Amino acid sequence: MKNIILCLFTMMIFLSSCKKNGYSITDRSDIEGKSLVKLGLFSMRPVATNILIYNNGERISAPIAAPYPYPGGGFNTGGNSNGDYFALEPGENKFELFTTNTGTANLIAKLFETSQTLEANKRYTVYIADTASNTVAVLAPDDFTTPDSGFSKIRFINLVPNSTAVDFYKGNTLIQSNIAYKQFTDFFDIPSSTIDTFSFRVAGSSPGPAIT
Repeated sequence: MKNIILCLFTMMIFLSSCKKNGYSITDRSDIEGKSLVKLGLFSMRPVATNILIYNNGERISAPIAAPYPYPGGGFNTGGNSNGDYFALEPGENKFELFTTNTGTANLIAKLFETSQTLEANKRYTVYIADTASNTVAVLAPDDFTTPDSGFSKIRFINLVPNSTAVDFYKGNTLIQSNIAYKQFTDFFDIPSSTIDTFSFRVAGSSPGPAIT
């Protein structure tokens, strides 16, 4: 259960290089006039369930199971670690999730759908969380500005259903507080290091073990 809860917390981390304002990851250029989008699938089920993602009636994924940011950017998930996005037409976009027959792309049932309004020349992540009829979508704009040398850019989003508001810690240091379910912080910079320990605790509680 602890692993499932931890999977439901998503961190967007962009590592800086040793050179100020330079990427240490593969540079990704925007496509003029398009909206760049990825979907963070964190709607968990007791048994791993393969789904297909559709955008405006067209299939845009192979069968995948949560937790999975698609098409890329998924450290510690089933997804790859590339910073990839879909290039979609701006305006209203409908995303649908379908279950499939095992080993095929044959549709069984629709699990969820959401429509999101996207602006041109912007990047977004659509986070999908909770289960069954309670499934929700949270649209969050992404920030690809590069932090200064020695810093990483990070954001937290609370995707734990039915949770109280929580505080986020780096080690024993409080770095963001009182984040309710479906809320996310602004991006902010923290000093880079090779190993960091992050935890979350009930909002207002004293530093200690992470909630379970």
